[in-house]
Amino acid sequence: MRLFTYTALGVGLAIALGAAGIAVYADPFNRPGEPWYEDSFLSGQDIHLLSSGRYANRSWCDVCEPEQHEGTWSESRGIIVLSPDHLPNQQLKLRRTVIHGCPALVPLRPDSRRKASWDSGAYYRHSNGCENQR
Repeated sequence: MRLFTYTALGVGLAIALGAAGIAVYADPFNRPGEPWYEDSFLSGQDIHLLSSGRYANRSWCDVCEPEQHEGTWSESRGIIVLSPDHLPNQQLKLRRTVIHGCPALVPLRPDSRRKASWDSGAYYRHSNGCENQR
């Protein structure tokens, strides 16, 4: 009887741990890739460029429901193009740059000829001392 009990507990534990592992890996923000963050005091956005050519975007604020969507991304000559699955005709273009010594992704706008600044809505990496530099 003890053997059956221990076997049942072991199988149940293995199933629970396996399901938890799948759930963690299913979150695209836990997969290998480049995490980028655009944070302000009360809101922000995270973009995770996955090495598979997919991306995940998560936005949040203190008074709204968080939103998340995914799509594909490509890069050419330092310009990253995000194409969301739910709105394939509305692409977001980001330019790789360096601001105050920190790598950044700056959204391209029709008036993008002006120099990037910390207030440009840029995305930064949380590494190399570049976090909280705004």
